[in-house]
Amino acid sequence: MNDLVQLDDPVVLRLAGDRAYCYRLAQDAGVPVPPHAVFTLSELRRARDFMSQQGGLFVVKPASGSSSGMGVSTHVRTRSDLGKAVALACLYGRQVVIERMVFGETCRLLYLGGRFIHAVRRRGARVTGDGRQSVRELLEQKGSPPDDVTIVPTLRAQSLLLDSVPRSGKEVVVGTLPPGERSRRELRTQYDEAITDIVADSLVEQTGAAVRALGTEFAGVDIITNDPTRDLKDTGGVFLEINTTPSIHHHYVTQGKETTRPVAVEVLEYLFTPKPLDRP
Repeated sequence: MNDLVQLDDPVVLRLAGDRAYCYRLAQDAGVPVPPHAVFTLSELRRARDFMSQQGGLFVVKPASGSSSGMGVSTHVRTRSDLGKAVALACLYGRQVVIERMVFGETCRLLYLGGRFIHAVRRRGARVTGDGRQSVRELLEQKGSPPDDVTIVPTLRAQSLLLDSVPRSGKEVVVGTLPPGERSRRELRTQYDEAITDIVADSLVEQTGAAVRALGTEFAGVDIITNDPTRDLKDTGGVFLEINTTPSIHHHYVTQGKETTRPVAVEVLEYLFTPKPLDRP
């Protein structure tokens, strides 16, 4: 019925929509999450103290009650930014989450009946090393400004600097948004590359732990990482959220080494396969 399927009950769906709860769940399962704080409008000082302690750029989002990037503000840096971001987030709920912004590509791993079936990512801006030029020189060659405030932390997440010289053929992520995109607002993620075949078994197990802890049968797990061939702890990546009743169209992309899989068919087959009733 529209976006609803006969898999997860309303309790699971409600819990999955609580970002603060899912962060606690993921942490208890040993899955890395961004440094964060939960507060209400009357506790705004808690958010200011968190920003002072952590430094850098931040994301502010409703703890629950929103989806598809609604109410979410990225690249929050000043008190003025914070005030505007909190005002927006409070339109969707009383509790607000502030978290340190983690720089990497957004990936989604899809689970059905506890089984990993597909993965996609939104490719950010990249440069390719030639073994001679530094990242700074490669950026200037592409016409990208090396003073963009997001480039240094994105490189740092990969243990690189602007003066690092990548080996020939090595791709380096220099921006978390798609090439040419300069927006600082939260974008509804449009995945453009299938990566199922390269996702590390350890990463599947790691993100699957959060799915099992929640008890959902059908979920897309959003993570940030610059290297899905390794687990989150190795790359400094983090868990973002669990999307129940995930939009299947995200998994119909044309880029990537694999052929697009009929994810919708797998879901329908799973739905229409008779399952034994639990009996006392």
